[in-house]
Amino acid sequence: MRLSLFLVLVLAAIVAAATPVLCTTTLANKRVALVIGNSAYKKVPRLSNPVNDARAVGEIFRAAKFDLVDIRYDLDVQGLRSAIRDFSLVAQDADVAVVFYAGHGIELDGNNYLLPIDAKLAWDVDVEDETVSLDRVLKIIEPAKRLRLVILDACRDNPFAASMKRTVATRSIGVGLAKVEPTTSDTLIAFAAKAGSMAEDGSGPHSPFTSALLKHLPVPGLDLRFVFGRVRDEVWKSTGYRQEPSIYGSLGGDTISIVPALPEPVSNLDVVAWDFLKDSSDAAALKQFVERFPTSAFRAKAEERIAALATKSELAVGPSTDQIAWDLVKGSKDADQLRRFVEQFPTSPQRADAEQRITALAAEAAQEAKRTSPSDVDPRREIARALQLELKRVGCFEGTVDGEFGSITQDALRNFAKYAAIAVTDNELSIDALKAVRGFNKRVCPIVCQSNERAEGERCVRIVCPTGEVLKDGACGKVASDPKKSSPGKCFVFQGRQFCE
Repeated sequence: MRLSLFLVLVLAAIVAAATPVLCTTTLANKRVALVIGNSAYKKVPRLSNPVNDARAVGEIFRAAKFDLVDIRYDLDVQGLRSAIRDFSLVAQDADVAVVFYAGHGIELDGNNYLLPIDAKLAWDVDVEDETVSLDRVLKIIEPAKRLRLVILDACRDNPFAASMKRTVATRSIGVGLAKVEPTTSDTLIAFAAKAGSMAEDGSGPHSPFTSALLKHLPVPGLDLRFVFGRVRDEVWKSTGYRQEPSIYGSLGGDTISIVPALPEPVSNLDVVAWDFLKDSSDAAALKQFVERFPTSAFRAKAEERIAALATKSELAVGPSTDQIAWDLVKGSKDADQLRRFVEQFPTSPQRADAEQRITALAAEAAQEAKRTSPSDVDPRREIARALQLELKRVGCFEGTVDGEFGSITQDALRNFAKYAAIAVTDNELSIDALKAVRGFNKRVCPIVCQSNERAEGERCVRIVCPTGEVLKDGACGKVASDPKKSSPGKCFVFQGRQFCE
C-alpha cells in the first residue's frame, strides 16, 4: 500500500515524540547482573534445573540491555568466591546491581549460605570455609545507588542435614532459608519459598519459581513489587499451594522495572497530522487529511484551507510533495521508511539518494552485527584481563586492566611468583597461571613505600618524627649536637654577614 504524505508526516511526529524517551531510558543508569546456576553437585545428588534457570534468566538481563551480564555455571567454592569478588568491582559504580542464584542453599544458626558444587560439610564448622554467605553477597552490591536485588531460587531441601556432624548439640540447622531483613534501603531479596520452607526443583525445564520469573520479569515497565506479587500467585497455584515465594526489604515510591516501559502510543493522530499540515500549501495532502479523519474537529479548517488554496492563484507555489516527504525522512535510520518513500515517489529526483541511504543503513547493520557477535570475543584477552584483576587483588599489579599480556603484566606475574614462592612461567599466558593467583586469599606482594613513608595495613603513611628528632634512613633519631655551636660566643655583623668567635 502506498504511503500518503500526511501519513508520512504523522509517522515523523511519532518518531520525534518517541525518540527522546527511548534515549533517556537507555542512558539513564548503569545496570549490572551476576547470574549463577549450580547443578552438578559432587557429594550429593545433582539438581536438574539450576543451569537451565540461570541461562534463561541471564538472557532476560541481556535482552533488557544491561551494561554487564556475567553468567556462571557449576562453580566450586573458589569459583563462587572469585565470581562474587569480580562482580564487586563492577557493582561499585552501578545504579542497579542484581544477583540471581539457583542451586542449593542452607540455613545455620539463623544465617543463610549458598553452596558450591564441591561442598562436603562433614561438620557444621565447615560451613564458613566451604560456602558463601548471603551477607557477603549483600555487601558486594551495597554500593549500587538505585536498586540492590538478590533473587534466590535456593530454598531446596538441605542435602547435608542428615550427615552433617555438629560440634555443638544445640546448633540450629533449619529447613529452607532463614528470614532476612536488609539494613540498606532500596534493597529486595526474593526467596523461591518463604523462610523456613522448601522450594521445588521442578520436573520441567525450569523450576516453578524461575518459570514464573521468566514470564513476569521481562514485562516492560512492570514494577518489581508487582513482578514478585504475580510470581508469588503463579507459583502458589502451580505447586498446589505447597510453595509460596516471599520478598524481604523495601523500595521507594518510584516505579522500577527490569525492562523499561515502552513509549506511550501517540493518541489523537488527527491532532498530530493537523499540526504538521495546517500551514501546508499542498491541497492534495489536506484532502487526504479530510478523507482520513472525517469526524476530526479540524476538518472545517482543512476544508477552508483547501478552498483558499484553490481561489488564491497568487500564492507562491510551495515545494513539491516528494520534496516535502524527502525533507522529513532523509535523516531517518529506518530503512523501511525510506523504502516506502521510493515506492511512493518512484520518479522523484531524490530516489537515488534514498536508495543510497538504504544501502548505507544495511552496511551499518551488518557491521554492528559483526561487532557484537560472540565469535569476536578473544579468549586470550579475557584470560589476560582476569589475570590482571587477580594480580591487582593480591597487590602485585598496579597497571590498567586492559586485557593486554604485555611487559607490565608479565613483571607483575614474575613478582607474584617470587613472593608466593611458587613456579610460574612469567612470559606465558595460561589458565594455570590464573588459577595459581586465585589460590591466594590475601596480599602476596609487599607494599612499596617512599623513603619518608612506612607501610600501615594496606596503605603507605608519612613518617612524622617527634620534636627534636629527624628522619634518616627511614627511622627517626635525635639531632647530633655540634660542639662548635654548643658554647655561646660573641657575634657581630659586617657588610650583611654575621661573624662569631
